[in-house]
Amino acid sequence: MNTGFKEDIKTEFKSDIISRLLDLRFLDFSAQNVPDSSYSDLDDLERERLRNIIRNYRGETTLLELDNESLDKALRLATVNDGKLIPTYCGMLLIGKTDVMVKLFIPKAHPDRSFTLLVSEEQKKSGRPMDIDSLLVLNELKTIKSSTVKELSEKFHINETKIKMVLEKLASSGLVETSGAKVNSRYSLRISDTVQTKVIRNNTVIKITDNLKYTEIVIKYAKKNNRRITRRETSSLLGISEDQAYRLLKKMSSEGRLMPAGKGANSYYEVLK
Repeated sequence: MNTGFKEDIKTEFKSDIISRLLDLRFLDFSAQNVPDSSYSDLDDLERERLRNIIRNYRGETTLLELDNESLDKALRLATVNDGKLIPTYCGMLLIGKTDVMVKLFIPKAHPDRSFTLLVSEEQKKSGRPMDIDSLLVLNELKTIKSSTVKELSEKFHINETKIKMVLEKLASSGLVETSGAKVNSRYSLRISDTVQTKVIRNNTVIKITDNLKYTEIVIKYAKKNNRRITRRETSSLLGISEDQAYRLLKKMSSEGRLMPAGKGANSYYEVLK
């Protein structure tokens, strides 16, 4: 039998066993090693905070006598694999370095400069790194455009109360906006006032500097594209949903900067000035 084929069968069979054990609750997924991680991905400062929690809440005092490696092994924050100490999922979530967790847990994709700038500016404004829950939620909203508390809770297996607190914090910071009835509110990334990047769409190159506003990006693009732009082009250009693009174009029309033209699938907006 072909060796590669046998390896595929072994891999698939192993995956089935793991899935079955998880279903039967015979396997603790949180105690599994995190792929592509190393022991240095655990944060010494976060570990010290954990020690303080044990001390202040009168936990098992014998744990405080252990050195870092022994403590991590005792709490299953890291386990030995092939002779090396590797963080577990529990360890990464409890005492992992924030930047490493973002790389490990947020799906890999092409770099999104606008999203990176959004996070960077918020961290500068707050003076501290953004917490992992906020990063996960923002990344999800960037990907699917809008969601509800329930949907996000199910996606990340975080209780709805905590998800709601995260969303309210992001909303108060101006990073997300809400729509719909209060009970079934949907959340989406807020259209930022400024962005610094270089946009290339449909062979139209726009160099953006000095915090050029979204409205100016739209005008600049349209002028290079036969003085017209569609809702879909606006959505793709700015990395926002088509509903958000529609609201932006409608606002610009009411301000006398654009004029709607065409009907249905052939509708677009023309630059007036």
